[in-house]
Amino acid sequence: ALGQAGEDKIGNFSITQERFSDGASSYKFLYEEPGKPAFTNNRLQFINASFTVSEASDYTVTFDTYGEILSSGNIDYVYETAIIPVGTTDDQTHKQFFRTAGNTWFSASSTKNLAPGDYYLQIKIWNPGFDANLNYNLFLDNIKVVKN
Repeated sequence: ALGQAGEDKIGNFSITQERFSDGASSYKFLYEEPGKPAFTNNRLQFINASFTVSEASDYTVTFDTYGEILSSGNIDYVYETAIIPVGTTDDQTHKQFFRTAGNTWFSASSTKNLAPGDYYLQIKIWNPGFDANLNYNLFLDNIKVVKN
């Protein structure tokens, strides 16, 4: 878990049984940067959960997310997924942007064509310009990467 400038944000990241859609627990990240510039981001990088693509094909990333809005104002939140080649920080090639309403489960899905190689999933959590005071817990559950 990293902040905008690469600072360690692991203290905001946990595994919890507080709220989950499948299994017994979910990942939880507290986004608490009210007043920061629009689109300041935090990155969750699942480097230790990398996967190997043996032949070029479409791969679909799916997961469930719940944005528990802790601040007043707009209940929308945004985040971005990226499938990143191991050993790089290239989060532009295979990315997908999501905007959804908080306080309800949302099933995210993104299909990208991947060349052979090793990859990991990154999720960027944004402080959107439409509510600079947004503060929320982002719950992530049932994360899957499947070859189509």
